[in-house]
Amino acid sequence: IQKLNQIKDQSQKMMSIINEHLNYILIEENSYQVIKSTFNFANLIDQIVLQNEIAIKNKNLNCLLNLDRSITLSSSIIYCEAIIDNLLSNAIKYSEANKNISIDLTQNESQIQFTITDQGMGIPKDEQHLIFQKFVKLSNKPTAGENSSGIGLSIVRQLVDKLGAKISFTSNRFGTKFLVEFPRAESS
Repeated sequence: IQKLNQIKDQSQKMMSIINEHLNYILIEENSYQVIKSTFNFANLIDQIVLQNEIAIKNKNLNCLLNLDRSITLSSSIIYCEAIIDNLLSNAIKYSEANKNISIDLTQNESQIQFTITDQGMGIPKDEQHLIFQKFVKLSNKPTAGENSSGIGLSIVRQLVDKLGAKISFTSNRFGTKFLVEFPRAESS
């Protein structure tokens, strides 16, 4: 049974890698059409945190949510889901057990700001320029042997660009913070 479970785990990891690669190819070829809808951004974040609940609990991570629940976004819900999920899964992968992950959602007059901050090992300064390049694996390794294909942040960057948003990050040995800034819809 233990051998079967190992095979099952390896199969799931391989399927995850294949799916990431297929998504990357579809995005690069513009096969995904941007279909916009208006949705409650905080509800989408809640849904994605819930989808990652097992991984969060397995590492005994504390997910701190500071969400402005009044924010609605007119954008591609599929793209936004992929952006949030990739950033959250990275925060989980690169965090040691018993640490915090903070997710914030705020707005000002011109932007909706989504941030995710972990207390992981950080991205080495000499590798930070590579962070959004495709198929690049940095020297940091996931803390519990999780899968990392090296294309997740490249996908995030492409999706952010397609939505007319901006992404930036800061990182040091105490953790990494990603900031995605979405333009607010103009009033009619």
